Amino acid sequence: MGQEPFITETSLHQLHIFIFILAGVHVGYSCLTMLLALMKVRSWRRWEREAQDAAHVVNLEDIANSITFTRKSSFQKYHTAACCSTNFLFVWVICFFQQIYIPRADYITLRQSFTTTHRLSDDYDFDAYMIRSMEDEFQKIVGISAKLWAFVILFLLFNVHGVYLYFWSSFIPIILVLVIGAKLQYVVATLALEAAHAPAAYVGTLLRPRDELFWFKSPQLLLSVLHLVLFQNAFELATFLWYLWTFGWHSCLLEKNKSMVYIRLSLGLAVQLFCSLSTLPLFTLVSQMGSNYKQAVLPTRVGRALQTWHKDAKKRLKAHTSGFFNLSHKRSSEEHSLNDHTPDHGSTSPPDRPIMEDSSMIREDLENPRTATLRTPKKLKSFEIETVRLNTSVDSTTMYVQIDADLKPDERGRI
Repeated sequence: MGQEPFITETSLHQLHIFIFILAGVHVGYSCLTMLLALMKVRSWRRWEREAQDAAHVVNLEDIANSITFTRKSSFQKYHTAACCSTNFLFVWVICFFQQIYIPRADYITLRQSFTTTHRLSDDYDFDAYMIRSMEDEFQKIVGISAKLWAFVILFLLFNVHGVYLYFWSSFIPIILVLVIGAKLQYVVATLALEAAHAPAAYVGTLLRPRDELFWFKSPQLLLSVLHLVLFQNAFELATFLWYLWTFGWHSCLLEKNKSMVYIRLSLGLAVQLFCSLSTLPLFTLVSQMGSNYKQAVLPTRVGRALQTWHKDAKKRLKAHTSGFFNLSHKRSSEEHSLNDHTPDHGSTSPPDRPIMEDSSMIREDLENPRTATLRTPKKLKSFEIETVRLNTSVDSTTMYVQIDADLKPDERGRI
C-alpha cells in the first residue's frame, strides 16, 4: 500500500511505440542514404572504365609527351590554381565550397595513388572496391549502439519547457556535415599541394596517403560522426511522428509556432540528401587515402573462399589437436603399464646389457646376450671405438653399444 510503479502500463506502451517508430525511421533513413550514395558512386563507373582502358594502352611515348608538354595535371590545377592556395585559412574556405562537386581528375588521381601505394595492378576495379566498402560500412550506420541510446535519454531529459532544444539541435547535423565535407576535401588538397611540383604523368604515384591526414589519425572517426548525424535526423523525425501519433498536432510538446517545426524538419531532410549525394560518397573516396586498405579490397568471391578455408582450417586444427592429445594420453598409459613391469622403474641410466640398433634379435639372443649377433655397418673403416645411439621400444631411454675395433674379423660380429 502507498506505493506507485516507477512507470505505468500506459507509459510503457507509449515508450514501446516510440522505440518502434525510432527504429523504423532510422532503418528507413539509413537505407535511403545508402541507396542514394551507392547511385552516386556507381555514376563514377565510366571513369573506372576509362582508367582500366588507359592501363592497357598507355606506352612510354605517351608518358614522355605528357611530361614534356603538360606542366601540371588537371588534379594539380584544380587544387593549386588559386593565388593563395598555400594559406591555411584560404584553403579551408576553398575546400568548404569544393566539397559539393567531385571532379573526374580527383577520382583518377586518387585511384592511381591507391593502386600504387598498395601495389595493386593498374586494372584493379577500384569502383567495385568502394561499393563493397560502403556495403560493409552500412552495417555500422544502420545499427543503434548504447551510446546513441544514451544520447536519446539525455536529449529527452534536458528538453524542458522554454529551451527549444529540438529546434536548435536541428542545426548541429548540417554544421557537422559541412565541416566533415570540408575536412575530406582538405585532405585531397593537402595531397595535391605536396605534389604540386611533380610531373603531371606521375602525380598519382607520388602522393603520400597516410592516416596522419585525418583527425586523430583515424579515418573511421569521420564515419562515426556521420553515423551520429544520421541518427539525430532519424530521432528528429521519429519524435515528431510519435508526438503526432500519441498527442496530436496541437500538443504542447510541439512548438506553438509551427513554422519552427517545418524549419527543423526541412533542415533534417536537406542534411539527409546532402549527406547521401555528397558527403558519404566523398568519404568513401577519400577514406582510401589512409595508411591501410579495408577488408573489402578482396573481391566477394575470394573473400568468401578465404573465410570458408579459414573455418575448415580451424576445424582440422581442432580435430588434429584433439587426436594428438588422445594419442599422447594413450601412449602415456602404455608407458606407465610397461614401466610397472620394469625392474629399474624410474631409472634413466643405461642398462648393463647392450641393446641392438635395429632390435632384430631373436628370442634366444635376448636370453643369451653373449651370443647375440651384432649387425655392424659395412662402411665402418675406422679402428676406433664407435658409439651407436639407440632408442628402445619400451621407453625413451637412450642406450649405447660400443664396437671394439681391436677384435679379430671373425669376432667383430660377436659380443
